[in-house]
Amino acid sequence: QYPDIDVVLFQGTDVEIIEWLDHHMIDVGTVVHPDGYALTVPFLESQLSVLLPANHQLATKPKLTLQDIYNEKLIGTDRAITATEEIEPASALSGLNLQYQVTATQTAIAMVAEGMGITVLPQLLIDDVEEERIMFKPLHPVVTMRAFLVANLASPINEAFLSVAQQWTKWHGYLNADA
Repeated sequence: QYPDIDVVLFQGTDVEIIEWLDHHMIDVGTVVHPDGYALTVPFLESQLSVLLPANHQLATKPKLTLQDIYNEKLIGTDRAITATEEIEPASALSGLNLQYQVTATQTAIAMVAEGMGITVLPQLLIDDVEEERIMFKPLHPVVTMRAFLVANLASPINEAFLSVAQQWTKWHGYLNADA
């Protein structure tokens, strides 16, 4: 739609993305705390699910409650831990037994496959996981994570990018069409 605009993708932690935005190294970023930016649009919304080893004692339950997982060894990613303030209900993950903190989702998934613990991830990150040693179960009641696209500068290019990106996530079902 905009052939003269080049999009270059950077991947980083929430802290890095905020730093890059603050220092104008990037124009647009994905964050879980959208306050204070010139442009902000909802970008992703995903129900959280629990990944656990296939032979885990909780694997036979159709749904898991937060009570079920409070005493389990939790493997958390930097992003998931930072995102806990944008989870509904707000205090849903507080008090869990965080045993391992990793930087990459794939590392958390590999650790679950090895039986080192469980992890809680947005469903959209695990839809394509094909590992026979793990399974995922939805949390009940539903717990949702939200992320936002933000830009420090309100410009026609940034506005167009945010609009197109948000339309894409709605079309793919990562964001409610009413958002």
